[in-house]
Amino acid sequence: MNAEKEDVTIIKSPVEIPRRAIKTQFSESIKHEQIPVEKCRNCLSYNYWDRETIPYCITETFLNSVTKDAEHPLVFASSNVYRIKEKTSVKAIFDELTMA
Repeated sequence: MNAEKEDVTIIKSPVEIPRRAIKTQFSESIKHEQIPVEKCRNCLSYNYWDRETIPYCITETFLNSVTKDAEHPLVFASSNVYRIKEKTSVKAIFDELTMA
């Protein structure tokens, strides 16, 4: 809820798809280095990717974000994340959208 427009960056997902993410130490580091895959969780088809060349394991990164390394998470976000200023519910958002 404290994000500013400048806090959003573009990174590549492990399958080379550009994604928007909140700038963190992790999101900035994967732009410049590969994070070795320590444990394969079989979340992607072996025919599609090579553990030796992907920039990081997305499943392991998300798990580490809530267990081992909460200070350096991977957080995907939309380009409008800076507009969120308060907690709300999905129902309240849809109510607001359908009233427009």
